[in-house]
Amino acid sequence: MFKQILVLSEVANRRTQHKVLGKCTEELGEIATIINKPRKIHAEAIEFEVADLIVAATDLVYVHYKKKGVDLTIDQINTMLTDAVAKKNGKWAGQLQQKGLI
Repeated sequence: MFKQILVLSEVANRRTQHKVLGKCTEELGEIATIINKPRKIHAEAIEFEVADLIVAATDLVYVHYKKKGVDLTIDQINTMLTDAVAKKNGKWAGQLQQKGLI
């Protein structure tokens, strides 16, 4: 999943970390609006807004490392993100296990 996003990140027009971070914030705000105003008709369902946030956050990782001058391939960034998500999910699973929920 990340790799498909990163391929587009590589060919997208130049953008700054701040611009991409702003996009992440915008998408999170749209998610908040869906949750906080459930009676309002929204342009997109929450799953599409979450998808937009994932795309923007993935692009942010790409732009961050390029800005720092770290020469990573798409495959390396994909692996980094996949491993990070697995690690964070494992941490959450451990917390749930401690609470006896799994």
